[in-house]
Amino acid sequence: MGTVTLSPPSTSFMMTCSPPEGSRSGHFPARGDRTNYADLAHAGKPHKGKVTDAEKQLVQENFDEINARLAREGIRTINLAEPEHAERYGLEELASTHNPDVDGHNEDPDDD
Repeated sequence: MGTVTLSPPSTSFMMTCSPPEGSRSGHFPARGDRTNYADLAHAGKPHKGKVTDAEKQLVQENFDEINARLAREGIRTINLAEPEHAERYGLEELASTHNPDVDGHNEDPDDD
């Protein structure tokens, strides 16, 4: 009986193989390619991650500009009437001065 000799797989074959299904490779951006939400072009966009202090500061300082950009892009705007939005971006104080009470007046604790 003859001897069978196996050679290692060729590198060209290996390079054409796809990563296994469920592998992170190719499905998620590399860490360096992630969206920078602390940039004015992306601040305020919905995302699952934690809002950084830098993003909060940008939203607080540029609230109207950011909301206008979000609306132009067809993305949900930051709604001061939504407690989750106000808390997420540190806008509780701004929200308290912009949310009308049930009588249609702005809530202002100094009006007493």
